[in-house]
Amino acid sequence: MNGMEGLVALLIPIVALLGITFILAYVAKIRHATRKEMQETIRTALDKGQELSPEVIEQLSGPKKGRAHNLKIGIIWIAVALGTVAFGFGIPDDEATHIFAGMAAIPLFIGLGYVLISRVASED
Repeated sequence: MNGMEGLVALLIPIVALLGITFILAYVAKIRHATRKEMQETIRTALDKGQELSPEVIEQLSGPKKGRAHNLKIGIIWIAVALGTVAFGFGIPDDEATHIFAGMAAIPLFIGLGYVLISRVASED
C-alpha cells in the first residue's frame, strides 16, 4: 500500500464520523431553536398579561410522544441493526461478518430497549 492509499484509508472513517457528528449537532441546534422560540412565545404572552393554562402550554410544546412513538423508534433501531448485519454478509471476509454482527449488537439492544419501554410504559 502506498502513501496515498494509506491516507485515503485513514480519512474514510474520520470523514464518516465527522459527518455523523455534524448531522447530530445540526439536529440538536434545530431542537434548541424550536424550544427557545416556544419559551419566547410563552414569555411574550405572560408579559402582555395573558394567562396561560397548562393545556395551552402543553399544546405549544407539541404532540405528546407515547408508546407508539417508542415502538416506532425501536423498530427503526432494530432495522439499522439488521442492515448492519446484512452489510457484513456482503463482505466476502468471515472476520468482517463477525465484526459487523458485533457492531449491530449496539443498535439491536437500543431497539429492543425501546420496544420494551413501549410495552411496559403506561399511555398517560
